[in-house]
Amino acid sequence: MTVVPQLLPGAGRTSAWDRCPAQFTFLGKNQLPTRPGATTRLVPGEPGSAVVCRYQRRMGGGLREAPARLIGFHPLPDVRSYAERADRLPVMGSGSIACLYVGEPLSDLVLFSYGDGRVQGLSIDESCKLVTNGRRTAKADQGFVDLVNALVPSPAPPSPTLMVTTPAPGPAPKRTPLTQARLEAIGCAPSADHPIPVRPDPARAAATDQVWRRIETWLRAHAPATYATLGPPADPGRIAALQTRLGVRFPDDVVVSLLRHNGVRQGDRAAFQVPLMYRPLSLDRIESTWRMLCGIVRDMGDASGTWWSGRLVPIGEDGGGVTLVVDPDHGGRVGDADDEQGLIFDSGEGWPSYLALLQATATSLESGRPVRYSHPQVDRSGALDWSYRPPRS
Repeated sequence: MTVVPQLLPGAGRTSAWDRCPAQFTFLGKNQLPTRPGATTRLVPGEPGSAVVCRYQRRMGGGLREAPARLIGFHPLPDVRSYAERADRLPVMGSGSIACLYVGEPLSDLVLFSYGDGRVQGLSIDESCKLVTNGRRTAKADQGFVDLVNALVPSPAPPSPTLMVTTPAPGPAPKRTPLTQARLEAIGCAPSADHPIPVRPDPARAAATDQVWRRIETWLRAHAPATYATLGPPADPGRIAALQTRLGVRFPDDVVVSLLRHNGVRQGDRAAFQVPLMYRPLSLDRIESTWRMLCGIVRDMGDASGTWWSGRLVPIGEDGGGVTLVVDPDHGGRVGDADDEQGLIFDSGEGWPSYLALLQATATSLESGRPVRYSHPQVDRSGALDWSYRPPRS
């Protein structure tokens, strides 16, 4: 059996998430189901029932990951207390997440069902002890996952009578860090001999300033708690110095955005986000994220450029291992640098420019219409949130 029955039979509204998916990609691009009105809390509201779906992941291809397969499920008892405990878990930023997966690790998906028939998912990464609902990533202690582990045990080893003799695996290939020349080739060892000044095109600057005024006006009127998290203007000299250190000229819309707001206040649950839940980065965070990603590529010995390139500029983070990046070499297009999926610039994830993303954000705020199924909403504290609600099949 690969599915579970509906959690609340006869509920007014149901969705495909009422059953355990046969496959699921953890910390990848699958969006977890979210009930309407959800805030940044890990498990909002009071779910009436829940089921645990246990998956086994087949790792391979460097940092990439194939969808995990369902291997078992079980109803979760004591649902409300478990949900409340999940909400108290300490929040983690993407910069503090670093996991190395080997073999076939286990992951769990807890599907909470609410009285209106909606479902919210909470994923638990057993290998890394990470918990996320697609909005917020938290660190779980062993006690938090013990209940789930008791309900859905790990796969039993094969019976001796069924074991098949196979050659012993050879030693794991040794990774050789990239040489200086290879690092220079992928943009992770730039030369600081040529200063890169800040000279945005006036027309592009005017368009970017205009869209930020629209966003600021809406936030000030409707989401004051989020408006207060916008950073002060960045110093043009600091932008120029960072461009020189990274060896990359930032696109004009990124430069003008930094001149208006040097990122947002990190660690604030009300922090401003653009869809899909990316918090704009400050100059310091841009540099630290760039160096961290280049460091991983160096140590992994990966010069393919499919996972990261030093010629990209990180401009946002979602707190769950995905970085919003801009590609100056290709017209300033925007995409994702996913910890497990690599670089993604397709039409479903990417944008032709940062300005295009900001314009879509402003239009969504003003009209109330979603951006790629992300609906803007404001909670009682005056904080903006984005609720992901895909169309029902």
